Amino acid sequence: QEHTRVRLLGWLAQALYWTDQGERRHRLSREALEAARRTGDPTVIAHALHSLHVALWGPRHLEDLRAAAEEMLELGRSLGDRDIQLKAYTWLITDALQTDPIEVADGYIEDYARLAEELHRPYLLGYAESMRAARAHLEGRFDDMLRSMAAQLAHSEEADALRAQEAHRWQRGLLLLDLGRVDDVLVDDLADLAACHPGLTFGVMSVLAQVTVDRLDEARVELAGLVPDDLASIPRDCMWAGTLAMLSRVVCALGAVEYARPLYDLLATFGERNAVWGSGFIIFGPVSGYLGMLATTFGEPDVALGHLEHALERSRQLGSPPLVARTRVEMARALLARRSEGDAERARSLLEDARGVASDLGMASLAAEADHLAAIDRAQHAKLPERP
Repeated sequence: QEHTRVRLLGWLAQALYWTDQGERRHRLSREALEAARRTGDPTVIAHALHSLHVALWGPRHLEDLRAAAEEMLELGRSLGDRDIQLKAYTWLITDALQTDPIEVADGYIEDYARLAEELHRPYLLGYAESMRAARAHLEGRFDDMLRSMAAQLAHSEEADALRAQEAHRWQRGLLLLDLGRVDDVLVDDLADLAACHPGLTFGVMSVLAQVTVDRLDEARVELAGLVPDDLASIPRDCMWAGTLAMLSRVVCALGAVEYARPLYDLLATFGERNAVWGSGFIIFGPVSGYLGMLATTFGEPDVALGHLEHALERSRQLGSPPLVARTRVEMARALLARRSEGDAERARSLLEDARGVASDLGMASLAAEADHLAAIDRAQHAKLPERP
């Protein structure tokens, strides 16, 4: 009877995840875990730990989440239960991508993929491929990303097909944004997808696509309709960090200063982390990079450069040429805004390096940003009076 109660409490806590009943969700999940520990049954405890991770999943409870996932893995191994281990690895991947060296996350991904192959279940194999796609995107291996995305979709046709298709569309949308292959068809596709998921989280990428094709007035109207008056009211769920990362890009591209400072204040607490969307389907990179972008937008380039130096080092540690190049472009933007002695020369060097990487990787939109900033620099330089 107690075993049944634990499972019911855990399932109820999970069912409340996408509601505004956070306190109740947390209470139920902790009550389930306390009851599970009283039973002494490791399988029941593992189930309760999984429910706890679902209930607490978000930026505020990372230490508790990591501890729950590690205990789940230990229980799964001691029981020889591969299903428990796979659930644990899913959480460990998600948690590690935010804070750990990338090699740690890669180890968890490899362990997950090995167990998925052993069980040969389509959904498990599909998730493994989606993680490979996310890692390929991070490293700029875009052809590999496309292959993993296709494999993910093929595996998942037999199980959870709708969810798999949506994950595929979001990864594809982000890839095409990076490659500069954005047209009205993609913009409309992302808008249709966002319409199926009302709210800020799924609307921001659609607005980012509008910005990319210079539908700026439309993007501003859409943004105003999406963003709540109180940004702190945005639910701090598993989509929060990735949503705010994309929102930061939109705000900075549109020069929407009114949103920049509130966004900065929300993200500042998490400046040592990477922004990850959901279960790691998209890795947006160091939060410090977005803090730097926002600080440039609200007119504090010195603050911006401090964040961006941190983001540059983190991006190198992640082994991510695309993030390194993007961070160099943002550093150049901050330097050109500040224009202290030597800033213009350093900005030109950063833009040259970033444009070279972007061109090699096929990131047309980032190369265009670098060219745009270089043109601004040339125009500013031409207006400067000659020194006596």
